Amino acid sequence: MKRISIILLTAAALLSAVSCKENTQDGTITPVDESSLAPVFTSEGGTVVIEFDATADWNATVPNTNHYSWSSITPTSGEAGRVQIAVTALPNTDYDGREYQFTVNCGKHQQYVTVTQLQKDAITYVSGPLDLPKEGGSVEIKIVSNVDYSYEIVGDAKNWIAPLSTRGLSESSVSFSVASNEIYNVFESRSGVIRFTSAVGTQDITVNQAPNERIFEVTSELLAEKEAGSVDLAVNANFPYELILDEDCDWAEIGAEADGVTKISVQTNPDFSSRSTGITVSTGVEDYEAYVILKQKGTADVQTLWSKSYGDYGLASAGGPLRLAVFQDMLLVAIGGNQLYALNRETGEMIRKVELPDGLSVDSMVSDDAGNLLLAGRPAFGGMFDVYCIEAGSDFTPKLLLSYHHADIWSSTMGNLRVKGDVTGNAVLTAFVDVSQYWLRWEVKDGVVGASLFGHVDPASSYVWNPYGACVAPVSSDFSDGLLFIGYINDAAGNYDLNHYDPASGSWKSVFHTDSAGNENYNCISVATLNGMRFCAIERGAHFSWGRSPEVYLLDITDLDNVKESYYVDWVTVSGGAGFIGSGACSDVLLVLSSDGTVMDMFVTDGNYDCLTCIRFVS
Repeated sequence: MKRISIILLTAAALLSAVSCKENTQDGTITPVDESSLAPVFTSEGGTVVIEFDATADWNATVPNTNHYSWSSITPTSGEAGRVQIAVTALPNTDYDGREYQFTVNCGKHQQYVTVTQLQKDAITYVSGPLDLPKEGGSVEIKIVSNVDYSYEIVGDAKNWIAPLSTRGLSESSVSFSVASNEIYNVFESRSGVIRFTSAVGTQDITVNQAPNERIFEVTSELLAEKEAGSVDLAVNANFPYELILDEDCDWAEIGAEADGVTKISVQTNPDFSSRSTGITVSTGVEDYEAYVILKQKGTADVQTLWSKSYGDYGLASAGGPLRLAVFQDMLLVAIGGNQLYALNRETGEMIRKVELPDGLSVDSMVSDDAGNLLLAGRPAFGGMFDVYCIEAGSDFTPKLLLSYHHADIWSSTMGNLRVKGDVTGNAVLTAFVDVSQYWLRWEVKDGVVGASLFGHVDPASSYVWNPYGACVAPVSSDFSDGLLFIGYINDAAGNYDLNHYDPASGSWKSVFHTDSAGNENYNCISVATLNGMRFCAIERGAHFSWGRSPEVYLLDITDLDNVKESYYVDWVTVSGGAGFIGSGACSDVLLVLSSDGTVMDMFVTDGNYDCLTCIRFVS
């Protein structure tokens, strides 16, 4: 019987379509309630009313009523306006459901109405996809039934699915609330079953919910003052975590936590040098762990003496290297290899522009430990590397100190002169040769410059095309103490570290790991001795506009087998809060002692951040 009914229905629909095509009148049908277009009768039968708005005359096409005598509609035609069609169904005494379809025609527009009647005992569940987001919400299950039924929430789903309304007979809706996954911190999708039971059997309806997303945000670095106190470690996480202090730390302690903030207490640091330890934020979940560096300042009195931009002087820092030196108690700043300015080293105020003798370059400019000023150019391969000296206390009259024919080591250029000692007595001078990655050194004994010596920078694993992209500097006035190297190139292990060369063994080794991502423009090293401690300053200059650059590490290199970070100057202090301007990757750092040896000034400059800053350390 069902197969015959379907065939007749299809034929009727085709006849209706043909009839519609012959009607050229325009018209539309708009149901008042879309859900009324599929009335469902229980086995007892009854009458429902379908309402629609017609814009023209309408008529209803009904299949052969000889086969569908159990239902009727009235009226079957009418005029434009609000229309009501009463659909009546007789009681169904069979155990099979039944169905037919009629068509409402208005001009060229057709609207199909499907009439369904349940078998004598039946229950129907109507629900859309029950897939909820992590936030939860409510679900509604519509039930058409002529039998009594009950439901239960199966198993652990009772913890997060709850009924909002009670069941009923005939057509009804049963609603349930689904709790947020965020409340329960469930980080996997979950499914629950609502089971309906009636005389005709059981029906399981599954509710699915998306997983909660993990939140894990941790303070990356903490800085404590030198006095005893505490710092706050903030952890924003929606799942459990544990804080674990490094085992070898005896000066810090993890305290109480409140609202995601844990107090980390520290003892007073009795040393000049800063110290650091680590705190692991452990969750036991893969990829969700953090390591927080806790640093504490040392006993040195540190202050930012002044901070300027080149714009304050009406100057631009672009066009070449920036070099720093101190001469006759003035800070000299060289810009671009051909401009030289004298500043008040205590205030940073401009004193004057220094006129350079014809042909003299300041591509390299350094001052030795006795206050003598050294100037040099940047010769290309085949040229002369002439180093001039202006002795402390003299007028600005340069004298040739050494002349080197740059022809033994192929490169683009050479330069970035560095010095330790007194060039009128004993000293060591160094320069860097780009492309070939070589260093050059000259020893000065009793004011006499010895022969040059060169060697390869083994830590360099790639090319530097400019001598100011890397720096080789002597540790002291005695070459046996070795050389320091750092640059805009990584070593074989991929690290941008400070490396030390031991002349006795002829080998390099890393002595300080900078934890750099490679965006720095390392091209400056300065070494000074304060209160018997030998310090080295290295700047991580800004080559690009991301990361923490520019910044400065002040390192205690008294023991090169145990180099320690004495002080860290963050990029805000270095730049004076200035932003990236992209004027060019060039920088320098300079450590200078006071005449009584109790104060050490650190001068640092960076072209891309247009900054020149003085930081003072008082022992």
